[in-house]
Amino acid sequence: MSKKVIVPSIGMGATICMTLDKMACTIINVSSAGKTIQIQRDRIDIIDTDDTETKKKYRYFRDPKGEIFKCTKRIDGKYRTLGTNGSEVKIGRRTEFFDDDFEFLSIEKE
Repeated sequence: MSKKVIVPSIGMGATICMTLDKMACTIINVSSAGKTIQIQRDRIDIIDTDDTETKKKYRYFRDPKGEIFKCTKRIDGKYRTLGTNGSEVKIGRRTEFFDDDFEFLSIEKE
């Protein structure tokens, strides 16, 4: 079974997938060949949570002042934010998730 190829277009949703977290964005520019896109961080409002607050529902809004990320299509066909180990970008859907329970370890100098 072949995967459905999604062609990015301006105004389409996108999600930056980091190690645990996800950031909702909107595509604001697509190169003529479709190999480079720019996405902009969306503004979100939490509209509902479950009893444990682990599952939140969001409403997404374009944010003209949101951070802009340049993304390139890689050999594997996936988009990633610019950089050697860029975060994967899912095209066609906005998703927001932040793991509130994840704690970063800090190393103190002695």
